[in-house]
This record gives sequence, structure tokens and C-alpha cells, in this order.
Amino acid sequence: MIKLLTKIGLVAGIAYSALAVVLCGHVVNAQEPAMKEHISVHIVSKQGSEAATTGGGGKVVAGAEASIVREIASAVILPGSAHDDLWVHPNLVTIPGNPIQFELALRSTDRRGGDRHTVFNYFRTDDDFGHLHPIDDPTSPAWELMGLTPEDFRLPTDGSVELPEGEWHWARNAAFIDSSTIVYPFLTRNGNRRSVRTVVSRKQGEKWAPLYVSNALANDAGRGLLEPQIVQQQHRLFMTMRAEDGFGYVSVSADNGRSWSEPQAWRWDNGEKIPMHTTMTKLLSHSDGMLLVYTRIREDNRDVFRSRAPLHCADVDPRTLSLRRPTERVIIPNRGLPVGNFWVWPIDQTRSYVCATEWPRDGRAANGDTWLAKIYWKRPNQRMSPNGHRRVGSEESSKPKGIQWGNPLCTSFVTVYDWNDRRLISDAPALVKLPDGTLLCAVELWSRDGFKGADRLAEELYGQNRCLIFGSTDGGATWQERSRLPFATGKFLLHEGTLYFIGSGIEWQGLYITRSSDGGQTWDDPVLLREGKVYAASTGWVVRDGTLYWAADDMSPSVKDRAVFAFSCDLSRDPLDVASWTFSNDERHPGLPQSFGRGGHNGGKWLEPNVVDVGGKLLVIVRVRTSQGKVDANVPNVAAVCDLENDGNGELKLSFSHYYPFPGGQNQFHIVRDKQAKLFWMTSNQVTGMAEHCYRGWGKERRFLMLHYSRDAQNWFPAGVLAMWRKETQSFNYCTPVIDGTDLLFVSRTSQDATNQHDNDCITFHRLQDFRKTAVDLQPEPTRRKQ
Repeated sequence: MIKLLTKIGLVAGIAYSALAVVLCGHVVNAQEPAMKEHISVHIVSKQGSEAATTGGGGKVVAGAEASIVREIASAVILPGSAHDDLWVHPNLVTIPGNPIQFELALRSTDRRGGDRHTVFNYFRTDDDFGHLHPIDDPTSPAWELMGLTPEDFRLPTDGSVELPEGEWHWARNAAFIDSSTIVYPFLTRNGNRRSVRTVVSRKQGEKWAPLYVSNALANDAGRGLLEPQIVQQQHRLFMTMRAEDGFGYVSVSADNGRSWSEPQAWRWDNGEKIPMHTTMTKLLSHSDGMLLVYTRIREDNRDVFRSRAPLHCADVDPRTLSLRRPTERVIIPNRGLPVGNFWVWPIDQTRSYVCATEWPRDGRAANGDTWLAKIYWKRPNQRMSPNGHRRVGSEESSKPKGIQWGNPLCTSFVTVYDWNDRRLISDAPALVKLPDGTLLCAVELWSRDGFKGADRLAEELYGQNRCLIFGSTDGGATWQERSRLPFATGKFLLHEGTLYFIGSGIEWQGLYITRSSDGGQTWDDPVLLREGKVYAASTGWVVRDGTLYWAADDMSPSVKDRAVFAFSCDLSRDPLDVASWTFSNDERHPGLPQSFGRGGHNGGKWLEPNVVDVGGKLLVIVRVRTSQGKVDANVPNVAAVCDLENDGNGELKLSFSHYYPFPGGQNQFHIVRDKQAKLFWMTSNQVTGMAEHCYRGWGKERRFLMLHYSRDAQNWFPAGVLAMWRKETQSFNYCTPVIDGTDLLFVSRTSQDATNQHDNDCITFHRLQDFRKTAVDLQPEPTRRKQ
């Protein structure tokens, strides 16, 4: 039921003046830039006559230089003197269109802070709070997701999903995975202790069909975790939660809400925890980052109920889950009354709004004012459309209208590491899972200076240790740097519980190996295994009968178009002993058929070999890069197949066999063996043949990362598009996949906002759950001969 105003219907308007005035009851301190404008509020009766005018305490604050925020304009939009009841807990939603319409709800409550909200008061504005009209029935579809209960869900009849028993309390927000699938947070209660879970559900008629229920997140203090709120940013979900141990908490999901990382307290970017007095926090998501809105304990607000004023915002570092302290701004001032019960809402590409009501908790007769803070972004928020529609999943980029496109197999990822200097590039990242469940990712950095000689830029930024080792103890949701190594490329080897790293030295000089006995925190001095210029990117290898087999490129200046060589290690001996290693001959590039040149001049090279074991026979499958003029890979989807033979006398012989059609053979591919399914799996890039904005031509398009499977590592079946971008200058490539039970994990050299699809600007981590379900059974039934 909706209660209209008891005295008069109210309309609020905002007028901007160039006059500089003293803020009403608000002292500007050093953290809060001086006011630029005065905002006054006009109170008008429902019949349209002006009833009163009051100073709105308005101001405009500039965002920090490093912030995604341009400026914040805040003002009182509804003075407490304009209504008899005490109104709190504002909710603000939009109706997309041109113009965008707004609907506002305020709840009547008792004056002693008992949180008994029995009446909702609704308003609408069609002119961005120029006029605020009371309404009986709100019409925005957004309200429908603000009160779901278990009765709104239809459980599957096969019992595959069960909702937790006990008392439920639903949050008032949802994150859309696609147009019909949501992640919805809720609380379960055990005594007085609450824990947070999420349910992933798909719309079916008037009900929601649960697909997954997440793990429970808990806190041992007071009532546990409360008031969860979820946003999506860069293909991850972030959930912020209230707690009663003196801090607020954040958790991350890399699998669209099926599971969540262990909650960690909000911190400053120096690692210091941020004291918060049992109050809510909320996130705003932007295509360039995130903003946290919060209150915190300060020296000047200890006399405010639970230190719930002023209201702040600050940029979030999504990699470390910390707040960048220089970006903090006060968006609603401290006037002695708490504003800790607030609401956030994205409006369009240019702005998001925060609404809060001052809430007297001492029984006084006077009401608090309702505030609105308009946050304006420096760059357009691509998560929103210009007319206020939210873009979800692949809808964040434009698509032809009227067509329902499918989604890639992986719709979310986690950024392991990123950088702003566009001159930097990384090589193929490496990935390994340790026995204790820790994930390690190697990020090797270089710049184009390395092609000309000494890589002065990489040395200036990172010194000699340019291979950064990151660790994750929460399944890949968050990553922290552990150590650095003097390697340019390489791959992890885990053998009998001991961790090794094998790869090229700095600027690809030599092949080295090192060892760690503490999970990648520290490393032994690298041991040189082979001299010369070696390129050993992370590709597939074989461990068979206690012997490791791998292959790499010889990039010596004397070798035209590169040579490929294989090598092995007797793992029964010490891998750091050079005598444990055997090297094959260098197999020179065999040349390309004239037809690969499409009738014109044709050059090329081969590189980045994978080693596979097919029925006991070792094959080395090599990327083939044809070229014609300035176009690389002008004949894509071809690979070279070589035979690798071990004569049993310590000799390895590598010899070219044939070229073979191979999906994605023009770019790096990575093959892993699935012993359980008796299949090979491969990540590679598919080209469209139509790319016009790719570095070195259409053949190097890398925005579609594909997953394939095979019985013989040569004839491949498509499992699907593993991940994709919309822009030709973006890419997922140079991946390292790892099989983890029923999941396929992989890390990618990713270009999100880099100069081109080759020169990446981040490393991303991905998880494909139940990956074998993307394949059909290739094993034939036994054939019985007729008698």
C-alpha cells in the first residue's frame, strides 16, 4: 500500500545559481573542495503553487585526477520540514527513455530508529528532479527485483537445485548475467547470525528457475554479514557487505555467482583496513572501473550515530580490492545526522546517482533532509546506453537489432595484472595449480625495444626480473604478486611436489631452469641449459615414462625463419643438473608451398611448437605463419607436423613430416591432454577473414578464442567460442590451459584497451566449469563382424 503525504502533496525543484553562499550547516574542510554553485530547492504544493523555498546546502566537488569521476553535484531535494512523517531508506530507480524518468521511494518509520517501515511513499520526476510528483503506483520494472522471496522461485522437479532452509532475508538488488539470468543475494539466519549466499536464476514465465546456489559467506561477529550488494565489472561479480566487527567486506565471483571468494575487509591502497561502524557500503560499476560509496569512522564524526556521516566515495582497485585513497571525496556532508542508509543507481553513460536521507535517531520531532548526489563520469560508461538501459554481458557493445545472439562459453574473467604504459607487452602467461590449491600465474613483460637490442624500457620499469609471479589462494578470484624472475618466457613444471620454472632468459638469451621450495615465494639461481637466442613460450608438453618432452624456437641471427628444436629431461634425476637434459637437432623451416602465397611472393616462419603423445608416438606440432607483403598469416589454419624420435641411446631426432589443416594454426595454440576423457583439448584463435583494423593484417585477428577437442591432436572438433571481444583491436590469445577436475582454467595475454590486438595491456584468468559437457563422445562403439 502506498501512503500519500498527509498534509500536502509536494513537488521539489532544483535551481542553480552562480552565487557563492555559505553552505547550510556544512563546514567545508580540507578534503572537500570549495563550492562552485548554490542549489536551492523550491517546495510546491500538489496544485502547483509554491509553498516554501529553502537553502539546499548544495555544492559541486571535482573528482581526483586519477579518478574515473569528473565531478559530483549534491543538494537537498526534499527537506524534512516538508512532510510530517519521518522518511528514511530512499530507493531510486529509472525508466529508460528520452527523457529518462525517475521514481523515488521513501519509507515512513518510527522516530526511535526501530527500523519499522510500514508505509512507502512514491514519487516520479520526468525532468531530472526539476519537479517531483507523488504517485500511487510506481511503474518501473526495476521494482520487481527489489523484494523477491522463495515463493518467486520455481524449483526444478529433479531436485538438482535446493534452496537453503530456514529464515530468509532478501537483498534489494540483482546483477544480470544476460537478459534473462540474474544473480540475486540473500541472507540465511541461524539464531541471530546471518550469512550471505547468492542464487543464479533464469526467468521462466512469472517465476525464476534457480540454476545454482552459491557457497555461504559468514562473519563471526554480531549478526554476521548483512546488506549484500552485487555489481558486475570486467566480467567479474563484486559483492560488498556490511559486518559488525568494525569493517566492511568485499567478495569476488569469477564464475557468475556460483561461488564466491573468502570475504576480505575493505582497505586503503596501502593495505590499511578502513574502520567502518556496522553500516552498508555500495558499489557503482563503470566500464573503466568501480566506485565504492560508504561511511567510515573519522575523528570528526564520532558523535554521529555509528559514524554514518559524511558519505564518501572512492575508486576501487579491482585487482587488490582496495580503495585508492587520493580519490576519496565527500559526496554528502556531515550535518550531525547519519546518512548511512543510502541508495545508488546508474542513470546513463554520463552519470550515476546516490540518494540518502538524514535520519534522526534520538526521537526528535524534526525530520532529516533527503539528499541527491549526482556523480558525473570522466568518460562514457559503456555499461549503460545513452537512454538509460543497462548493457549486460556481450550487450555492452552494439549488435544488430532483432537478432538473439549466443554467448561465449566463458562470459567472465579476472584481471591478474594490468598496466597503463602502452609500450609494454607480455608474452604467453603460464599457469599451474599447486597441491594446496594455490594457483600461480607467470607474467613476462617486455617492450618493442627488445627487438632492437637491449630492452631499456622493461629494464627501467622492472630491472632484470621481468617475469612477475602472481598467486591466488581463492580459486583465481584475486591475485597478489609473490616474486619475480629473470625470464622472458617460460612455463611451470610441478614434479613430485617440487615447483620448477623453465624458459628463456632475459631478452630470450639462453634456456634456463629454476626451482622453488616454498610455492613460488623464493627461487634458486637459474641454471643455464642451452646457450643462444631461444624462444620458449608456454605451449604443450608431454611427460611420459618419467621423461619430460618439450620444444622451442632457435632465434639465432644465423637461422632464417627460425628453427625448431626439441629437448627432454630425465625426471628421475635432478632437473637442475644439466646432464639430465637431452637436445635434438635444429629442424630448419622447410619452406612453404607456392599455393600458400596465393600466387604471389610468399615468406613466413614457424614457431611456438607443442609436443603431443598420440598412441605412443611423439609429434611436434608447430604454428605456421605465412606472409604476403604486410599481411601475416594470409593462409590461416595450417600447422606443421614433425616426428620426434628417441632412439634409446640418448639421442633425440626431430624431422618435418607434413603440413596439415589446423584450426588457428596461424597464431599461437596450446594443446593439453585429458587423460580422463582420452582427448586432447586446444585453445587457439579463429579469424573471420574480414578484419580491417588488425596489426599486420586480417590473418592476425585474435578476438575470438576457440576451444577444440580431438582424439589424435590433428583432426579437431569445435567445442565453441571460449571467449571473445567485439573490437578488432582487442584479443584473448597466447593462452595456457590447465585441467582442474571438471573445470578448464586458462590465462590469456589479453588486449582490452591496448594499441592493437597484439600488444596487450593485461593478463586475464578464466574458468570454464564442466568443460567436458561442450564435447560429444568421439569414441566409437565396438564393431562386431558378422559370423
